[in-house]
Amino acid sequence: MDRRDVDERDAAPAFPTAALRVDSTGSNSWRLPLVAVVVLAGVMRIAWLDSVPPAINQDEAIHAWEARCLLKLGCDHSGARWPIFCHAYGVRESHASPFIYLLIPFQWLMGMNVWSTRLPGALGGVLAVPLAYLLVRLWYGIIPALFSSLLLAISPWHIHLTRLAFEVSVCPTLFLAALVLFSWGVRRTAESKQSRLLLPGFLASGFAIGLVLWTYNAYRVFIPIFIVATMAVYARAVIGQARTARGRWCMVAFVAGFVIGVAPFVIACITTPERAWGHAQAEFVLNRERTVIAAIRTGAASYLHQLSPEFLFGIGEPSPIQSVPGRGKLYWICAPLLVAGLIRVFRRWSIEPVGRLLLIWIVLAPVPAGLTKLTDGHSLRSATVLPALQILAALGAHWIFEMAGKWSFILKRVTQVSIGIILAASTLQFARVFFHYYPIACARFFSSEFRPVVQDVMHRADDYDLVLLSPQDCGQIGTLFLFWSKTEPSEYFSAPLNIWEGPKWDALLQMGKFVFAPSSDLSDLVAQMPKELTRVHVLIAEKPGLPVDGTVLQRYFHPSGDVAMVLYDVWVTR
Repeated sequence: MDRRDVDERDAAPAFPTAALRVDSTGSNSWRLPLVAVVVLAGVMRIAWLDSVPPAINQDEAIHAWEARCLLKLGCDHSGARWPIFCHAYGVRESHASPFIYLLIPFQWLMGMNVWSTRLPGALGGVLAVPLAYLLVRLWYGIIPALFSSLLLAISPWHIHLTRLAFEVSVCPTLFLAALVLFSWGVRRTAESKQSRLLLPGFLASGFAIGLVLWTYNAYRVFIPIFIVATMAVYARAVIGQARTARGRWCMVAFVAGFVIGVAPFVIACITTPERAWGHAQAEFVLNRERTVIAAIRTGAASYLHQLSPEFLFGIGEPSPIQSVPGRGKLYWICAPLLVAGLIRVFRRWSIEPVGRLLLIWIVLAPVPAGLTKLTDGHSLRSATVLPALQILAALGAHWIFEMAGKWSFILKRVTQVSIGIILAASTLQFARVFFHYYPIACARFFSSEFRPVVQDVMHRADDYDLVLLSPQDCGQIGTLFLFWSKTEPSEYFSAPLNIWEGPKWDALLQMGKFVFAPSSDLSDLVAQMPKELTRVHVLIAEKPGLPVDGTVLQRYFHPSGDVAMVLYDVWVTR
């Protein structure tokens, strides 16, 4: 680090803003590396998006189906007009609408398919990379910023998260955008620099914070405690800002934006609290344990596990949908880098006060997961820590380079090259597993067989009186059918429907001649057919372990070669 950077950092304001001045030399040498990192991020998040992860998960499918209903009819599939929380799978499984609304323009352009469903989250994941660069550049300078963006670009956790069409996939990006705008605004205010974008920037920052607060359950807990903790730690700086007219206007703009962003959620909490808090209430640890003491112990264990080596670097979590089985959330090389990052934060506690904000972020991020009962890690509930861990690891790498440089220039270069080689090897190894082995090993967990099954069924359906698709090993086959068949919402609403409304979630059991039930229910279903039909022609898609008395039309296979589904032609005489 040259002397200019040290001198300018010493003069930095105490609130979470830049610790270093950048661009003082007018150098543009950072642009090409940043472009390369963003391109890498794009490849890792967009390549083979429709097949990795395989097919589509039922939660992704319900988001796509809700977006299709909103696009075509202006209501979700329950008939609610432009809802704040879409019905999804029922009161307990109502989903916040911002992500679903984000899908609408993509569906308008591309139709309802895997690409249009996952692309918004993937593009948001790519956008997070330059946002991480901008944030860390404001806080620490160019080199830590580039390294932070690189670690986020190749992060297994973030790559997987943003390739799934879940609400949480866009939350780290929204949070980063809010922090970038806020940090930029604080810097401009502290340096007394005029800008027409200052108040709009604070307004947009507050709006993004308010919006992300209710887009996914975990952020509803994390955002309020993060704001309160930040205000407490930096209370003196906040009071100092409030003493100036300009600072007060900036605070007003931020609060106004926050109120606008969070207003729909507040309205939903008043009008439909069961939808706004149904899932969170069901998962709350006090409602999952018999005593308060047991709840505290469980919550503490859940919290600590999110930061444990086992979760971060070891076997990760058991869900094959949310994580590659047997792989941690971070590369092993990040472990020593995180330790070095912590050392740097504490050693430079007074001259880099923004490090306190980073520690607040990391310490509070697992709290939402700690309020639920988890025996293992949870990639989605602990996603609030992204990309704080990558930033801390980047600071650690930068500090290691500095320390090595004090010994010799050669040692510094050897250290940089060594870490670079390890990161490259780790990324290539993860890419090999993720893009090749993962889709084969985990296809059954995404019910990938229903893509060809439904397409085949739709071509044959006109020749049958009844079509039965087995829900074995798939709780929401009705939703997958609506997605893969590209059913028009008008057709859905006009067809005879049978929807099971359960205490935890709802399930579509029948739409017209299409029934989502096991083949063992065939006799009961045939008995309900019109009496004039003496022979009922039935098309049945059933799992291979449940044989059906009929003619086999087609067998469908998992990528591993195992039979996934069998299509039967059945005649039933009444």
